[in-house]
Amino acid sequence: MGVIASGAVNQQEALLPAAVLEVLPSTEFQSILAEESQELAISASLIRGGIASDYPQAASPRYSINARLGHAWPTRDTALQLSAGAGFRVLGNDELSLQLTHDRNAELLQDENSTSTIGVCYINHF
Repeated sequence: MGVIASGAVNQQEALLPAAVLEVLPSTEFQSILAEESQELAISASLIRGGIASDYPQAASPRYSINARLGHAWPTRDTALQLSAGAGFRVLGNDELSLQLTHDRNAELLQDENSTSTIGVCYINHF
């Protein structure tokens, strides 16, 4: 479990590059990159061994569950990230693993604004 706080100060140029101004003529630098940004997040993990790694750290089964909830300023975005995975020995010195992830911006309620992935991996350690 942890708390993560970060901040950044960006140095903005007086004018946007000419290539950007050709495509977006009325755009200002402040609408692309904020002068300052901050993020505060809390996260929690439960892990047993490493999934899909070259050198397993625990006997089968291995698993991980991770969650992170964060808020960013000045955009006032709140985001949620979830991931889970499990790896199992199949024939001996190998592993078949499945990983799931989901990332969602809580301010945007439309389905196309979230990202989910599924991964399957087979590794034979020899």
